[in-house]
Amino acid sequence: MRRTVLLGLALVLIAAVGVQAQEGVGAGASFKFGVDAACLAMGGACVAVADGYSAPYWNPAGLSLAQGTHVGGMNTNKFGLGINYNYVGAALSLGGFRVGGAFLGSTINGIETFDATGQQAGTVNDNEFLFMGSTALSLPLG
Repeated sequence: MRRTVLLGLALVLIAAVGVQAQEGVGAGASFKFGVDAACLAMGGACVAVADGYSAPYWNPAGLSLAQGTHVGGMNTNKFGLGINYNYVGAALSLGGFRVGGAFLGSTINGIETFDATGQQAGTVNDNEFLFMGSTALSLPLG
């Protein structure tokens, strides 16, 4: 039974790595910027220690290490170009379970559009939103 569970988890992790390896510049690409000032200062290396309000973004399994309640967020104007990037996240302990949730939003207003002749045809706005939820349970191994 235990071997079957471990094999199943390994297969899920391998599949997840394959999905994560895809690069792109289309929808959702703005969500790769990262969140939490401390994590960004570490160059994203906080994946191994994410156990606070940013755990739903960086490493949902890190919620199993969270103690108490963590709430936080960030807002930035990326590169000073009007790219508004917002994150709000929370993690809390409910008995033996840990629960986390987050909202991530990216808004770009006034993107110029052009017609086939190169003349400006107007402007459009881009709004992307991501809602995340996760739970974790620490299991004793051994």
